[in-house]
Amino acid sequence: MAAAGQAPTSGEYVQHHLVHLQNKTQVGPLDFSVVNFDSIFFSTTLGVLTCFVLWLAARKASAGVPGRFQAAVEILVEMVESQAKGIVHNAHSRKLVAPLALTVFVWIFLMNFMD
Repeated sequence: MAAAGQAPTSGEYVQHHLVHLQNKTQVGPLDFSVVNFDSIFFSTTLGVLTCFVLWLAARKASAGVPGRFQAAVEILVEMVESQAKGIVHNAHSRKLVAPLALTVFVWIFLMNFMD
């Protein structure tokens, strides 16, 4: 920390205020035994909330004219499906890749949005 009477540098300020709820302190720059409980809690909560919202969209989906929410979810799904179709040309393999790509895309988007 900075000496008495000196303001901390920006690096010291970040190190002091950027703390996580951990099971133990980190020993080195790469310590896989440390578990950040706050990150696990918020990522799980965000994942469950997203699953609920997408389940709600699937439950309220209609074959007629879609509402705004259903249209937004359909745009998301069709965008990821078209990306998967451009990469994986085999229709049988795409049945696995497209849902996986949608899951990864939504998860990364929400983790970046949460930060």
